[in-house]
Amino acid sequence: MANAGRIDNWNRTGFVNSKVDYGVAKDSFLKGKAAFWLTGPWEADTLRTSKLSFRIVQVPAIKSKSVPFLGVQGFMVTKFAKQHGLESASKDLVASYMMRPAGQRALATANGRFPANIAAGKTVTDPVLKQFGAAGAGGVPMPNIPQMSSVWSDLGAAWVKSTKGPGATKAAVAFRTAARNIAAKLR
Repeated sequence: MANAGRIDNWNRTGFVNSKVDYGVAKDSFLKGKAAFWLTGPWEADTLRTSKLSFRIVQVPAIKSKSVPFLGVQGFMVTKFAKQHGLESASKDLVASYMMRPAGQRALATANGRFPANIAAGKTVTDPVLKQFGAAGAGGVPMPNIPQMSSVWSDLGAAWVKSTKGPGATKAAVAFRTAARNIAAKLR
């Protein structure tokens, strides 16, 4: 809400336009027609092969620091491990390997992502992943709860309504409506 006036200005000037979807944004950036692209480490290979000179940074602060949601992966041992004769091996994998830097480094390498473990992160040598790691500083884990679907749909709708060019809904109205809808769904 504190940025509603700024969002209205972005809409008025075309700086943010909800008609530009992910594919258009990616294509425009890779063709040198856009100065920036909001994306994540899932596009590391695209960036490496693009031959563009680029730098990965966190979204700049507006009223306060802007930190990303971070994708989180985890391991757990289910109650079925014992009945399948895997309880000891499963617990060893989770507690003795995946919680250590070597396990975190292996998982991150297999997924092409920056590791969550700080010690493992210090061993990353890939320049693109190092930049994504730095851009993720202070990020918070992506909430993995069903109620988040309410947040994504209403928040996304507020952005679309307030950045669709002429005739857009004022940002304060769009985001106030989204906040009210989200609160009602979470009760």
